Amino acid sequence: MKVFVAICHDRHVDDGITVHTTRAGADAKVEEFRSRYDAVDYQWTERNYGRDIGWIRYLESNGGDGPSARIQEMELQP
Repeated sequence: MKVFVAICHDRHVDDGITVHTTRAGADAKVEEFRSRYDAVDYQWTERNYGRDIGWIRYLESNGGDGPSARIQEMELQP
């Protein structure tokens, strides 16, 4: 079974890690995390590096100094 793991990182708190059965669910979690920083005016950039090792989405803010989030596609083993 394929799952999508959303990893939301802010250096001031523990990482938020959630597992979703759909890509849409993982995208929604990343967007929810990203929206927490709307009032702070972070500039978000979507990067494409890492896709060869399972990342299908990676966002960073403020040139990598701010919060970041990524989605990894993984195969759930029985």
